[in-house]
Amino acid sequence: MKYLSRIKSLLTEYSIGYLIPTIVMGFYFSLLSLNQPLHDFANNYFPALLAVENISPETVLFDIFEFNQYAWSKGYESVIADFYLNSPFTSTLFYPFAWIKNAYYSKLLFNLISVLFFTMSLQLFSKKYLSNNNRFLLLTIPFLFFIPIRNNIEFGQVYILLISLILLGYYYIDSNKKIAGELFLSLSILIKVFPLIYCIPLLISKKWKSIITIFICTLILLSISIPISGSSFWSSYLFEVMPNAINNESTVNFQSNSQSFTVFLKTLFVHDSYYNPEALFDSPTLYRLLSWLFSAFFISIAITTSFQYRKQQFRLLSIWIVVLFLIQSRTATYAQILWLIPAFEIFRGQFSKISKITAFLLLLLICNSPFHWMSELPLFFKFTRMWLSIAFGLMLLIQFKVRLDHMLLKVFLLIFIPFLILLLTKKQNIEESDYVLSKKEYFLIHNFYAKDNHLVYEAIGKNGNEIVHSNIPIEKFDTSACKIEEGQIMYGNQKLTDSYSIKKKPILVNDNLIYYLTDHHSRRGAYTLRQIAIPQKK
Repeated sequence: MKYLSRIKSLLTEYSIGYLIPTIVMGFYFSLLSLNQPLHDFANNYFPALLAVENISPETVLFDIFEFNQYAWSKGYESVIADFYLNSPFTSTLFYPFAWIKNAYYSKLLFNLISVLFFTMSLQLFSKKYLSNNNRFLLLTIPFLFFIPIRNNIEFGQVYILLISLILLGYYYIDSNKKIAGELFLSLSILIKVFPLIYCIPLLISKKWKSIITIFICTLILLSISIPISGSSFWSSYLFEVMPNAINNESTVNFQSNSQSFTVFLKTLFVHDSYYNPEALFDSPTLYRLLSWLFSAFFISIAITTSFQYRKQQFRLLSIWIVVLFLIQSRTATYAQILWLIPAFEIFRGQFSKISKITAFLLLLLICNSPFHWMSELPLFFKFTRMWLSIAFGLMLLIQFKVRLDHMLLKVFLLIFIPFLILLLTKKQNIEESDYVLSKKEYFLIHNFYAKDNHLVYEAIGKNGNEIVHSNIPIEKFDTSACKIEEGQIMYGNQKLTDSYSIKKKPILVNDNLIYYLTDHHSRRGAYTLRQIAIPQKK
């Protein structure tokens, strides 16, 4: 009995007993991932493999078709990859994993390491932030976050590692092992950028040394990354890719699986005959205005509420995680694991049982409901997870006693007015052209040509690369009549476009139309075919 009592006390003290279901679940899905597609792990593994092979990543990754061709050439023909706007640090983080020539074994190793970090971070977190009576909450993790954990591991995503780094960062900073904590937070920032927002609690708490050390650690890690991935990769990302994505609004498309208020508003207010033909309104300005109103409101709440809890680091972190969830443009299933931090802040706090039960049920639905089944429903129901997330966020902020006072109004106006000025003065991103095809059927179109007097185009879709023969007649196909200068299509001395979208391969068709590839209203680099009518030659 003495030994059993000792074992029980050890399990309670170190939380290992409560974490066994999470450990078993993590290792089980990791082994299962060997028989799953590479999924998103391809977006991590192949950029690192390019660095291993001394190929400049920016020459491949920022062209979706070129990136997929590279992956297919390595024997992974079923892969559909898109580096999108991921950080160049990805190629550094996964550099050791890219030396494993079998990408599936590499994915397995990465998943196992992520699970180990997750277990360690939860054990340390519970030791500092959960009382002995509350540590049973660790048993709810596999149940409450079943789908986020499964999808993280199945897709080879980084969010389990990311939340581990954030938890470890705050644990070590609060435990006066600051350099370790600051290094973990720096690493999380370089992996996904947005954890930079999670440093605001340190700013509110006036932990200036930690802020400075995080900055220095980030520079050190960056100095390690540049020789591995190349300075041109970072410069392309920072000075070409990101500015273009922001100006072209390529960070926000019309996919309901984004489950964000920004995408909801864009789907509602921005009509596009190809990507969004069922929009109820056609007012891009109203979309931008309402989107920023929403964001400014929640950012204002986060700022004013933060000063109420400047000495409660974990609560501050929970507030900013919730607000960032509500205002960001995309919230994938695997990212829902980040709800774990505000969830435990509610469950361990001095809140009513009704509040805790409501929070538990909301999170259970947010994290595990099959919302993709609702993709064919009316617009309001397509975004059910978003509405539930807003409800959970509002409930949590109300529990934190948000003050709707004059200070909130001042902060709101301070944030909103500069954007309003920018909205009124910024050049509109309008593509003065029409779509060649009437319906979107593929992820992207990357090439087109004439064959047997008809248009033929090559596209990437669910079945990989496909050649599609259309019934659109082509009598003439002049590849030298127009060109692209400074990102715009030129026909002789006449500039035919004036937008931020990426444009490729302008070709004069039938002497009266210019066909070209563009990513306007799409993800960056996800092209489709558009056409511009030109005056007939006299």
